[in-house]
Amino acid sequence: MSIIIKRWKPAGRTPAHLGRVRLQRAEDVAFAVDLARTSPELLEVAARYDLADVMAAVEHARRPGKSGTVLLTSPPETGGAR
Repeated sequence: MSIIIKRWKPAGRTPAHLGRVRLQRAEDVAFAVDLARTSPELLEVAARYDLADVMAAVEHARRPGKSGTVLLTSPPETGGAR
């Protein structure tokens, strides 16, 4: 008795397909960032956490039943050259 093991490759998972998927994801992320910047009133915010409190933010984001987005923030730059 012989056993043959082959790697199964789902249909459509060609390099060209993966490139299109990556491009679509990049476009979706860019759209989401633009939407958050230009129309923040459209997004429900569950909580805001300073970058120093990233672990608390992650714990909040993982809570069952959480509604809204957990944001990481940083204080605005002060005094420095731009």
